[in-house]
Amino acid sequence: QCAGLHVTGSLTLTNWTNPAGTLSLQATGDIKELAKGLGLPDLRAGTVELKSELTFRKADWNAQGQIHTRQISIQTSSFKVDGLDFSSQFLGNSQQIEFPHFTASALGGVAEGRGVVTFQSPAPQFSVRAQLRGLPLATALSSLSRASGTRSHGYASQISGTLDADWNGRFGNFSSHFNLRLQPQAARGSDIVPLSGSILGHATLAPDLVLEIQDAQFQAPRSTLSTHGTLGSPQAKLALRVATSDFEDLTPAFKFFAGTPEIVSVKLDSQAIFSGELSGTPARPEIRGRLEAGSFQFRGAAWDKMEATVAAAPDLLEISSGHLTR
Repeated sequence: QCAGLHVTGSLTLTNWTNPAGTLSLQATGDIKELAKGLGLPDLRAGTVELKSELTFRKADWNAQGQIHTRQISIQTSSFKVDGLDFSSQFLGNSQQIEFPHFTASALGGVAEGRGVVTFQSPAPQFSVRAQLRGLPLATALSSLSRASGTRSHGYASQISGTLDADWNGRFGNFSSHFNLRLQPQAARGSDIVPLSGSILGHATLAPDLVLEIQDAQFQAPRSTLSTHGTLGSPQAKLALRVATSDFEDLTPAFKFFAGTPEIVSVKLDSQAIFSGELSGTPARPEIRGRLEAGSFQFRGAAWDKMEATVAAAPDLLEISSGHLTR
């Protein structure tokens, strides 16, 4: 027994000259205490249970068993995950440990797949290939600590799809490829909008989260959005095209990216189209582009047409080069 770890087991030796034998053990541990000893401060809480049988001969060893972790908390500068549960059988030797079929649950979603930890210097290498299902979009956005803050996320959707990730040590050189689908859910409130769509891309974490979107398509009840590009760094730019016949579909996205509690209320009697780009960091995104609309109503006045250049950020809403027709 040591700080954060309690181990019981039995050892059988079959050769004293060239040590060989079998070790059976059971272990329980506190993740926070173990993380201190391993130099992994991003692991904040949780418990682990391990059952294993290990055979060894000289410097070679092979192990198999089961591992269960509960209520793991991970927090980095870019994301936070609480309540992570993980279960898997494992096979290991002096070169690597394989988790041939794991199940992990967190944030309301479930992931199943295969993982490998390779022992190499200066830090172990982690590789995960997983199938994701049932992850609520709102909780996924809330886990992006820098991007979300206290902002609300008013879209009803669940995320499913494939996710591959590789990193070393403390999420160093993190790289992930994803192919995800969004399935709309029943809205529980007038300010919640069902959302469907798909997103294909790549993410890196070095140290901040950067998303490279190859293609993304989203559909709300009266709106569509298509996008591609990069988001998450000061030089990033994400091309956007939005078509809508009801700005209420876009209210949650505007509140999330602009960080404002209220937006201008405009009632559309025709389709509006925005073409532009999203730039900046998750902490301070900025959107700029050209907005064109047919007939609409604003504060009781009816207008036939509008064309304008629009810019929005958490502390900015600017409309320029505008042209209105009545």
